[in-house]
Amino acid sequence: MLSFLKFRCACINSPISLRNCGECVPIHVAAPPSYHHRNNLHSVLNALFNLCKINKRRQEQAAENGIIPHLMNFIMSDSPLKQYALPLLCDMAHASRNSREQLRAHGGLDVYLSLLDDELWSVTALDSIAVCLAHDNDNRKVEQALLKKDAVQKLVKFFQNCPEQHFVHILEPFLKIITYVSVPLSCIILLLALMSVCQSSISYRS
Repeated sequence: MLSFLKFRCACINSPISLRNCGECVPIHVAAPPSYHHRNNLHSVLNALFNLCKINKRRQEQAAENGIIPHLMNFIMSDSPLKQYALPLLCDMAHASRNSREQLRAHGGLDVYLSLLDDELWSVTALDSIAVCLAHDNDNRKVEQALLKKDAVQKLVKFFQNCPEQHFVHILEPFLKIITYVSVPLSCIILLLALMSVCQSSISYRS
C-alpha cells in the first residue's frame, strides 16, 4: 500500500500531496524506532524526494513545512535515508529566498561546510554555499558565518585537497564566493590558500 501511495504522490502535481508528505516525516521521526516506522519513513521521504527533485516551488513548500531540520538530522547521523536527504538539502539553496532563510535559521550552512569533507558531495555543497552567498541579504549573515575561522579553514582545506578530477568543477563556485563576498573574506581565503601552498612547497623541497 505504501509503495502505491509513494508512486501516486510522485505523479500528482498537488501542494496537498507535498504538504502531507512533509507532515509525515516529523511524525515518523518522533515515533519509537522499529522496522515498521523506519520502512514508513523511507517510503515517505522517497515520495518527498520524487515530488521535489525537479520542482523549486515544492522544495520551498517542503522547507516552509519544516523538513530542513529532519534532512539535516538524517545527514549528520549518517542514516540510510541520507541518500534522499543530501540532494534535497543541497537543492534547497537554489529553490527560493524563503528556503535559503530556512536553511540559515537551522544551521544549514554548517552542514554544507561539513560536506566539503565528503568526496561525493563536496562540489555540490560548495555550489550551494556559493548560491547562498550570492543571495545574501543586507545583513550579510551568510558572509558573517563564512568569516568564522573554522569556516575559512574548511574552505581552504577543501581547495587544497580537492581531487584532481573535481578541480575544474570547483573553480566556478569558488569564483562566485570570492566575487560576492566583501574584500576581507576574499583576502583571508586567498592569503591562507597562498600560505598553505608556500608551506607545501617548502616541505616538498626539504
